[in-house]
Amino acid sequence: LYTSDWEIDYGAITVAVDFWHGALDHNLPLSMIRDVAARIPTARTHWIGNEGHYSLPLNRADEILESLHEMGPRNAS
Repeated sequence: LYTSDWEIDYGAITVAVDFWHGALDHNLPLSMIRDVAARIPTARTHWIGNEGHYSLPLNRADEILESLHEMGPRNAS
């Protein structure tokens, strides 16, 4: 699933996208996530050197939620 082609035009994504990824993640290599993020024009990245797949959301929940809050509400019209 992680390595298959999803056939997504990442360049067409216009909404804000935040990537949070721990460098110690053994499930998804940082290089793979960096590649996807680089394809999305609106991507903001947060590479955390001392976190893994499970520790990142547990230890950084406040920062992640604050980041979402900063993105603000979206107007659907």
